[in-house]
Amino acid sequence: MSIFLLLLINISFSQDKKEITKLKNYSFYLLKSYHTDKNWSIKYKLLNGLVQEEENFRNDNLASIQKNIYDKKNNKIESYLIFKNMHNDNKMDTLSANFFKYDNKNRLIELKHVLRFSITKLTDDATTFEIYSDFDKQSNAKTISRYDQNRKPVYKENREFDNKGNLVKEVKTELEKSQNNESAKIINTETCNYKYDKYNNVIELKRSFDPKKVFPIAKLDGLTIYETENYEYEYNEIGLWLKKYVIIEGKKRLIEERSFSK
Repeated sequence: MSIFLLLLINISFSQDKKEITKLKNYSFYLLKSYHTDKNWSIKYKLLNGLVQEEENFRNDNLASIQKNIYDKKNNKIESYLIFKNMHNDNKMDTLSANFFKYDNKNRLIELKHVLRFSITKLTDDATTFEIYSDFDKQSNAKTISRYDQNRKPVYKENREFDNKGNLVKEVKTELEKSQNNESAKIINTETCNYKYDKYNNVIELKRSFDPKKVFPIAKLDGLTIYETENYEYEYNEIGLWLKKYVIIEGKKRLIEERSFSK
């Protein structure tokens, strides 16, 4: 699997609920990313502010599409990541699928993720499960637990939110797969703290690891992470950001920009 495909999986994130109302008058928006030296962009197709499809382009060529399906309550219940076949550009294959479950209060309680390894000439599909629990008064899950296809724990995340529902702290723990009935052992823990501007966008991220790691850290998706990252934005008249900058060790760099169309 290419680094680009890993990047696409990582950037197919859940939609920011705080932006949905502002997006209702638009049919789509285009995001261009400059995180790496790869030229890629995403076209988000909208309906009533909800992202229906995400078209991912590399060097202006369509590489993949993520399709989202919603229920009558506007909860995302399924999503599929489809990309060009490695051996036939005219054929599209489904790389991964997500299935979402909600409780009677419309709170996400389970995410099932299926990655089709057969496309990359491996044999079995990989399935993971995420369980969301310990909800606060704003229906934010303070605990996320991830399990492998055998329902053995591999990851846990503890989260804290402010009174606006912004995530202000998360402790992400990677676990070693347990054998039999043994308790899972901790491999490492990453702690992230966030600060926000008046539009509820992150302006500061501070992270630490246990055991300690030396920053900066290059990741498989082509991104590099730092101990402290600051962000600045340029906004339009209704508070949608148009340009996003990262500031690392005093150096400011444009990393993303968006344009909106009605």
